[in-house]
Amino acid sequence: MIFEPSSTESGLPDTGGRLIYAIGDVHGRDDLLARVLDRIGDDLQSRAAEYPDPPVLVMLGDYIDRGRQSPQVLDRLVRLGVQGPFELRLLLGNHEEAMLDFLAGETSGRGWARYGGRTTMESYGVTVPTNDHDLDGWNAAREAFAAAVPSSHLALLKSMELFVLYGKTLFVHAGIRPGVPLDQQARGDLLGIRKEFLNAEYDFDHFVVHGHTPVERSDLQAGRLNLDTGAYMTGMLSAARLDGGSPAILTSAMAAGDVVRV
Repeated sequence: MIFEPSSTESGLPDTGGRLIYAIGDVHGRDDLLARVLDRIGDDLQSRAAEYPDPPVLVMLGDYIDRGRQSPQVLDRLVRLGVQGPFELRLLLGNHEEAMLDFLAGETSGRGWARYGGRTTMESYGVTVPTNDHDLDGWNAAREAFAAAVPSSHLALLKSMELFVLYGKTLFVHAGIRPGVPLDQQARGDLLGIRKEFLNAEYDFDHFVVHGHTPVERSDLQAGRLNLDTGAYMTGMLSAARLDGGSPAILTSAMAAGDVVRV
């Protein structure tokens, strides 16, 4: 399996001397997440001793929806935060935001259900209305869902970050608006921007590692790396190792020990 970069104009991402792994959008595929974490574990064994600080694991958001194992994914992330060898950083994705908004009563849930939330609610054992106009049914589904979601899952979701920064490498779910300082970026852009970020000529202050927009394979462009390879529909979940050299890609489709530099 060979990955060719689309561009190398961005140079090498500066991680501030940290060994960092980043994983793209999981979307309810705990089976794929388990495989990628195994690949990372194998890779980590051969290099962790080179770094004085613990390795970092950044999850890029969208852990839930579409795939049918959203509760299992959140369970695994809870365990990683307690038992894992990593400094774990969990980014909020737009799908987690939609779930939290529904639980808080800020939305009816109908829009969320259409783009993946129905599968998540059903995976927690909740019956979801089939009629968009059944407001009583949607309110009942919200109450049932709130009762079904473990407190550990809710606490995890509420603890998630909008972005993290190591050295000059920025990790964010969707991207950033070009020309806007990081501390002035809009929440909606961090969670949902697409064409204004993806089509921009490189003028970012940071090397950006992101997900949100599915691509056929991990996509290295000038100034950014996209790790969303559409896991729920392609069966391939992608991760990257960033260690001061060119990014190295590990996927759920690789055999143990396989790593490809891009």
